[in-house]
Amino acid sequence: MQVKIPENNRKFSQPNNGDLSGNIYSTFNIDLVTSPGKIKVSPSTLMATSSADNSNLGLPGAFAYFRANIGGNDASRYWALCDTAVFQTINPSGSWAEDTEAGNPTTSFDDSDMKTWDGVLVVSTASKIVYRDNTSWNDLVASGVSGPIILEVGANKRLYFTDSGRYVRYHTASSGGSTGARNAAGTIDLGQEYGITWLRRSATRMWVGTMAKRKGEGVVAEWDMSDNATEPNAIYHIGATGSWACAVVNDNPYVLTSDGLLKQWGKGPSGFSEVGRLPSYITKYMLDSATLTSQSGRPVHRNGMQVVDGKIRISINAKLDTNDDNSLENMASGVWEFDPQNPDLGIYHRYSPTLANDGSVDYGQSVIDGAGAIFEVKGDSCSMLSGFSVYTDNESTVKHAIFYDDIGGTTHKRGIITAPWIYSEGTRENWSKIITTFKKFDNDTDAIRLKYRQSKKNHLPFIASIAWIDDETITSDDTNFQYASVGDEVEVIVGSGAGTAAHIESIEGPDGNGSYIIALDEAVPVISAGNQSKARINNWKKIKTISSPPESVDEKDIPSTSATPAIQLRAELRGTGDNPEIDQFILISNQSS
Repeated sequence: MQVKIPENNRKFSQPNNGDLSGNIYSTFNIDLVTSPGKIKVSPSTLMATSSADNSNLGLPGAFAYFRANIGGNDASRYWALCDTAVFQTINPSGSWAEDTEAGNPTTSFDDSDMKTWDGVLVVSTASKIVYRDNTSWNDLVASGVSGPIILEVGANKRLYFTDSGRYVRYHTASSGGSTGARNAAGTIDLGQEYGITWLRRSATRMWVGTMAKRKGEGVVAEWDMSDNATEPNAIYHIGATGSWACAVVNDNPYVLTSDGLLKQWGKGPSGFSEVGRLPSYITKYMLDSATLTSQSGRPVHRNGMQVVDGKIRISINAKLDTNDDNSLENMASGVWEFDPQNPDLGIYHRYSPTLANDGSVDYGQSVIDGAGAIFEVKGDSCSMLSGFSVYTDNESTVKHAIFYDDIGGTTHKRGIITAPWIYSEGTRENWSKIITTFKKFDNDTDAIRLKYRQSKKNHLPFIASIAWIDDETITSDDTNFQYASVGDEVEVIVGSGAGTAAHIESIEGPDGNGSYIIALDEAVPVISAGNQSKARINNWKKIKTISSPPESVDEKDIPSTSATPAIQLRAELRGTGDNPEIDQFILISNQSS
């Protein structure tokens, strides 16, 4: 029996509907689009600035690009709305500074929003809308509205905003781009049974997302933005409590429902139809989160779903409940991606935030405290800005930060890709060999670690708090280590060293204090003694580490001890730049019975 991943058609598929479908079960920091048909590691997502630099910086919930004169320097700048403060910079991957100009919106909160409109920068607070021109902040709507006040600019150049969670109103821009008085006009009412969650424009429509207040079925409203309207033109039920966010591609809205389905308008007879799904489809946490009023408590922020480089990117907090130890092995937090031009690829994990601006602490956090906005950047050293609240240790300390993807950078990066279960054509199979073809490495530090398992193991996986004795030894008081074995994988998912996966070389304990000491099979370069983290322990076994190979093909026997009905394969990619780049895996086996 011979199995190729991918097949010779070079097509990948991550359907996220179990561990048997497609040819990808899970991804972490994986790039499947820049070299179609091949597997690469995505650029590192580095921290530009954080609440450690300025305590006023909260979870970034909106970004914008706007020209302003600050300190005599008149220049185009990137702006970030970070809870109760607004930050700006000329260089998105450089330092950011708080805008302290008089009148700045210090009363904004996590449901506030920000847009550029009619030559000004507009920000909503809990009870009013303000704007910044080139030099100063002023009131736009000083009273008479209440939050959440969501903003959107229509194709007709009007500013649309929500009021009291049920109304959509608008302002008409004055001629000539004047920043003078603007008059409020026009209202549609979505009713008391819904709360508005997002606004998005297309060429001729305004789309309005909602959440059902009584856990019924949410709707998406379609409005042609006509004058003197009192209700939307059409209402579409979406088969879920509501929707978190929306992105518009080629004039078609795509919405992410509260139970994890990505649906496209016009794809089927019922208005919105499924084109993709997250692994957490209909998890209890996503359903419970559907009633949350705070953006910071939702899995996806309304500004956390944007089109970047023609792809839909979705910033996700993937924890299943308030206990962060409950997380799916195939759903990491971070930025996920969907390509409307290649929907069969599915939604896969593209980026995860790191704890520094140089890759010196970790390779990407799988578990976070909050997911904020995404913003496309063009013509700079990055393609995307994103906002996250991340843990700096084993989840006892939170840092809010602005991140950028380090395209073209030299930061060492790591990613993981896992295949679905592969079953024998008979009763059992002798899984004998794996052949890997790849682009020859450019650096001595580039590597591919191949792993496998032939069954799932009772009590695994589990997530444990760990402390680092040194860069290849950890200690933990978690009693679940009694179920771990030599050879099992220790995948660090939060804190120092996150994004790497070593294997257990030895386990000692528990001692008189209930502590275990676990030696790993390799040193983790970014670790220092005393660092704290959390790790997922699972029964992946190492086949081989491919490093500094003389050729672009590697063949290795699988150290299987018995014939089994199934096998699952996994690869960890380590490198810089465009390395490593995997062409194909070929699994060879012989039928046993």
